[in-house]
Amino acid sequence: MCFQPQDIRIFLTISLIAILAQVTPAQAIQDGTLMGIEVAPRSFFDATPTDFHDLNGKAIFTASSQVIWVSDGHEENTIKIEFEGWDEVDLYADRVAALDSLFYFPVQDAEGNWNIWATNGTHEGTREIANGAQAGFFNIRSMTTYGRRVAFISYVAEQQKDRLFLINEDGSGATMVDGVSRVYNGGTPPRMVDLNNTLYITESDGQERILKRVSEEGTVSEAWRMPDAKGTQNKSIHGLAVAGSRIFFTGNDGDGLALWAYHDGSGSRMFSPDPDDEENFRVANLTAVGELAYFFSRPWNEDVNDFSNNYQLYVTDGTPGGTHRIWKEELGDGPDAHNALNTPTVVAGDRFLFVVDYSWYSAQGNSASIQPVEAGGKAFGHASSLSDPVNVKNGVWLATNSDLAFIGATSEESFIVGPEDMVYMRSLGAVDDMPWFAARISGRLNSTVWRVGIEAAAAPVKVASTSPEAGQTDVDLLPDFAWTETDPADFYHLQVSTGDSFSELIVDTASIAGTTFTLEEPLEENTKYWYRVRAENETASGEWSDALSFTTKTLTGLNTDDALPVRVALDQNYPNPFNPATVIGYQLPEQSQVHLAVYDLLGRRVAVLVAGEVAAGRHQVRFEAGELASGIYVYRLRAGEKVINRKLMFVR
Repeated sequence: MCFQPQDIRIFLTISLIAILAQVTPAQAIQDGTLMGIEVAPRSFFDATPTDFHDLNGKAIFTASSQVIWVSDGHEENTIKIEFEGWDEVDLYADRVAALDSLFYFPVQDAEGNWNIWATNGTHEGTREIANGAQAGFFNIRSMTTYGRRVAFISYVAEQQKDRLFLINEDGSGATMVDGVSRVYNGGTPPRMVDLNNTLYITESDGQERILKRVSEEGTVSEAWRMPDAKGTQNKSIHGLAVAGSRIFFTGNDGDGLALWAYHDGSGSRMFSPDPDDEENFRVANLTAVGELAYFFSRPWNEDVNDFSNNYQLYVTDGTPGGTHRIWKEELGDGPDAHNALNTPTVVAGDRFLFVVDYSWYSAQGNSASIQPVEAGGKAFGHASSLSDPVNVKNGVWLATNSDLAFIGATSEESFIVGPEDMVYMRSLGAVDDMPWFAARISGRLNSTVWRVGIEAAAAPVKVASTSPEAGQTDVDLLPDFAWTETDPADFYHLQVSTGDSFSELIVDTASIAGTTFTLEEPLEENTKYWYRVRAENETASGEWSDALSFTTKTLTGLNTDDALPVRVALDQNYPNPFNPATVIGYQLPEQSQVHLAVYDLLGRRVAVLVAGEVAAGRHQVRFEAGELASGIYVYRLRAGEKVINRKLMFVR
């Protein structure tokens, strides 16, 4: 079922906003606008949709524990995928991965075993990849990709520890990696990252904490071992973040929780908080932005038996002396201030975005110039959000109970999405950097799936046919058809039939570049025909013009197959558009001096196809574009005093 305008509730029309490839939200989009689209009604799904992910430009999500859904954003292309034996599908963000055209996710079967499945977005393209009972893994702690491999961490009940597994290279089954005896499960994730197509992961070996590297072939080697500072039994390496060629992490070697950087086989402290220092104690919210890493530190406040609200923002490039404090904020002693940093930090291009005191701020490079970021003159914090912010290429999408906001690198690149009657937006995800989420309209009982997307180009305006005129008689057997130009049209489509139902088509020609067309083969004499035209563009077709009838002339004493043309005519090239060659036909009622050439839109001649005396009749010439640039060109026929121009399109 195609969406009609009444099926789409528009809650934003901004012609200067987009999230596309290299385009930032504030850069102009001339071929569309952002709009809110209800993907399908609530009755379409088993339950409220949640856990939205990107599968090659389509959304994959759940709406109950036993199924997954895949959608391109339209109800008619939203499909349900389920298999017998699926007891619980897990699409939690840290436990899924996408590689090439496949999306990997855990599924628990009726016996309680966890297995890895993969889908390409179709039912026939969905299958079990690895069986937990056979491979020896249980629940999935986390999953990621590196190079051409899919890796995941799972608890192994027999060994009572977390182990690393790789999906086999042939895409069938999974293998436990022997070189990583136990994955360290302390601290904050992520516990494995990709650097130059090599997986880095923390191994826990007794009291030792070791950074291991795993090649695409599954070969394991030791990258770095946490040194002994005071013989501690509380060593840790966690919160891995890749910035450029370095891996930053927080770790404790016995001398306090510090910021470390690993580079080219060695690790070193970048920042060492002092428990007795009033300024610096804890390292938190480590975030990589390009070649840099940002983090916060704050001291312990014995008066409240909690960390102080005196926040310090630091940036480091991982080199000696390359760590600098760039911001300090005292938030007071209110209870909300203690949780002000317990929010996600995100990346917007080359900027670091963070929330303090429920307001967004932006930092860039080593600069101490920290800028507040507001959307529509309103400060947005994480506290009012019904789901975690979703980081996309140039900022973050944030859903509250009544607003969907995009927070970009600056206030100028941030905006709010309504409308007032949309409420309870949650389960925010992103597909092609555009948000998908569950929400409901005031007055509706249940939530359904919504998305924000680019408005498709409007259908072209209805064409008015001008020649032949309605009811015209004595029309040439090779008539010139003409119609009005309309917008927004790329091409035109002509149909000619012997009946007004157009069930039997004599002519059905699309991709006509101009507003005139001459038939290549003559019509029957003394016959009534109907014709109609419509305009088309890349995304839509306009209405057919009103069907007009005409009657061809009667030729006396002539065989129409052998009859000479009655006038000079230039045919539309075929095929059109073309690559690399097309054929141009023309007709001469008598022998004439002919010049047929091709010109670019600046009037420069790019090819001469015919130049000289040509006999009467129908002729064709082949035009090869060669090294010409893609685009529209004009070809011109001059025969005696008659000059005719037409357009053609070359596409590389």
